[in-house]
Amino acid sequence: MRQQAGNICRRCGRNNEEIFQMLDNGGRWAVVTGECTCGHRWTVIHTAVPNLSALRAWLRCGCQPPEGPPAPMQGGPWHTWRVEGFSPEPVHSPGR
Repeated sequence: MRQQAGNICRRCGRNNEEIFQMLDNGGRWAVVTGECTCGHRWTVIHTAVPNLSALRAWLRCGCQPPEGPPAPMQGGPWHTWRVEGFSPEPVHSPGR
């Protein structure tokens, strides 16, 4: 995991749009996922440092529960981390 953000594919260098974005209602974290036409995927996490491990675990669990990580989240200055080769699938309600 590196401290960098952006919508440029690290594999082919193309500029890409985000697939989806999730934002905590309390303003403690945000997650943006990208995917390139070359097939490379990534996730950018914006949060305070103490929240990073809980957010990474939540992403690995497929963003379950859908309202966010079950661990208490802390406020504070946000930092940005980019996880290469990984993006969770967005959670959709049945019937959508």
